[in-house]
Amino acid sequence: YSHGLSLVRRSADVLSILVNIYGSKALFVNEFRSMLADKLLASAGGDTEKEVRNLEMLKKRFGDSALAACEVMLTDVAESRRVSRAIRSHLGAAAAQSAGDDASAPIDATIVSRLSWPHLSQEIFELPLGIKKEMGRFEKQYAHLKAPRKLVWKPSLGVVTLDVKFANTVVKDVQCTPLQATILLKFGAQPK
Repeated sequence: YSHGLSLVRRSADVLSILVNIYGSKALFVNEFRSMLADKLLASAGGDTEKEVRNLEMLKKRFGDSALAACEVMLTDVAESRRVSRAIRSHLGAAAAQSAGDDASAPIDATIVSRLSWPHLSQEIFELPLGIKKEMGRFEKQYAHLKAPRKLVWKPSLGVVTLDVKFANTVVKDVQCTPLQATILLKFGAQPK
């Protein structure tokens, strides 16, 4: 029991030091929110168990209201997984019915509550045609599922998992940014 109490005390001391470094509780919470957003958007699997634990610990220290936006962000990720799964299931069934359709890789979207997330910057670049097509199919199904809501894509955010083929070898499950994936796909489309 005393070991647990010591660990709680050390955690509180570390939090006090971090708040002092940032200058105020509000600045610390805002920086945490930005770091949480980056982490959630860069996570391919959407596993948020560790982030939920960290948020619960911070809520004990700073209160629920100070971290309400972070709670919404975690809820957004869980809801996005559920919606993406439903859309993928529908699109997979539709693709199986139309045998001639050349479906690209499945899309998983993180659907964010604009007011709770920090500003999400984005680079502008041309996505491959197959990816645009899949995004369009996803968007159409999302509009059907969640009317009247609509998606505003930020294609430079997130993570892409793909297999990279070289002359004699294949590297499976490479995780990269959407821009890096676009560049790899462009190289892969070049005539040999």
